[in-house]
Amino acid sequence: MEQQKITFHREDDSSYQAPAPKRTPKRNKKGSWIPFVILAVGLVLAGVLLVVTGVLDNLLPQKAEPYDYEVTDSETLVRYLEHTSLKPGDTLRISKNMTVDVDEAFGGFAEIPLVNFNGGKVTFEGGTLLLLGGEEGTADWDSVSLDGTTVYVQAPNTDLQWKGVSQEELVNAKTLNGAEHLRELDVRFPGSVFETTVKLENVGSGSLTGVEVTLVSPSYIFVDGNKLTVDLASGETKEVPVKVIATEGGRARIAAYAFDNSGNQVVSGTSDYVTITGNGYYKGDTHTHSTVSEHGNYSTVEQNVKAAYDQGMSFLGSFEQALDSTVISQSAVDAITGDPGALVAFGGVETGDGMGGRHLLAYNTNLRPRADYGIDKNEHWWVYQDAVDEFLTDENAIVVLPHFFVNFDLISSRSLMRSTRGATAMELLYGGQEYPSQQWSVAYHTWLDLNNYGDQKFFALGCSNLGQHA
Repeated sequence: MEQQKITFHREDDSSYQAPAPKRTPKRNKKGSWIPFVILAVGLVLAGVLLVVTGVLDNLLPQKAEPYDYEVTDSETLVRYLEHTSLKPGDTLRISKNMTVDVDEAFGGFAEIPLVNFNGGKVTFEGGTLLLLGGEEGTADWDSVSLDGTTVYVQAPNTDLQWKGVSQEELVNAKTLNGAEHLRELDVRFPGSVFETTVKLENVGSGSLTGVEVTLVSPSYIFVDGNKLTVDLASGETKEVPVKVIATEGGRARIAAYAFDNSGNQVVSGTSDYVTITGNGYYKGDTHTHSTVSEHGNYSTVEQNVKAAYDQGMSFLGSFEQALDSTVISQSAVDAITGDPGALVAFGGVETGDGMGGRHLLAYNTNLRPRADYGIDKNEHWWVYQDAVDEFLTDENAIVVLPHFFVNFDLISSRSLMRSTRGATAMELLYGGQEYPSQQWSVAYHTWLDLNNYGDQKFFALGCSNLGQHA
């Protein structure tokens, strides 16, 4: 059957025309900018209205208004200077003339906001002060004088008015009365970017070309990365600049090393210690002796200070057994180190030679309890706790239990620590021990036993016995 062809067509093909495309009518561009002008004017008027009504002032961060504080005595002045709410630009109104002993009031070193002093005269004696600014403005110190106090000023935006002090004084400032000082202070804080130098030494057997050196420091971020590529001749020592960012306070340095393909070290290096001011980790020795003590062959206090500073320490405790022993002043410490405020030295008392080696340390006191076991005239048997109690008659005394594990077995030492009342700290690490790994293990488990598993809380201290090794 033939398939029928089907054709689709319009009724009137001849009259069909395609519909004309739709056209969008043209806009009249004349006056098209007017809405934008109206919007801009509206925004300006709204901003003016916000300022007038004070709404904008509440939305934007405000600069803290300076405060005035009335100061009637030196004790109040010290409390204000130590308080965290005191800011650069505040004013201390002094009611009468007063003197502040920096060694006594601040332990020899203090950071103070660059505030204004008005009224009575203030004299700082001894020690070291670090004055910190940060705000644009003027700080008036015309009523302040110095008596052997070293002053550092870090305030590049502050005009320090101190007409009574000249460049011949012990003042190291960026500017003073509009004049540049001969020396400039560069205080480093966490977050500071600065350049230090690493001394690299070729410790291999031949010359090195293009060797990659790795830099390590827990206190720095290396701006350009922690790798250096250097050439070193056989036995050569070279100083290389390194740009770093300080991450925390303390005394920080860099270690450097490189190895050959066989695992032999071919480059060794270190940087000098740099003092970073601010919160962080500060290393020190809380128990040393000197030639002032009545026992043992020790270094002088001055030698101990030098050794502690060279080893990157920030504090040093000197505990002497001799009567009438004195503590080195902060000014003398600064003279030894040449780095004011970087190392703080403090003193205390050690007693107990007649108590079978069970010594006691005490900070902030000159008391010296009886140091032997025995019966006193009141027929009382003198024991270890009696010596602790006598120290504690001085409300400022802090009692420390030192190096038990050197002379006694672990069980008896821990028992005595647990039973002693009034002690604040104990030495868990002692530099004289022969087996450091065992010492760490003993220290760790003792800490757990006395604090986590017990009911008596102690701070833990470490002792390097620096006086015997300086």
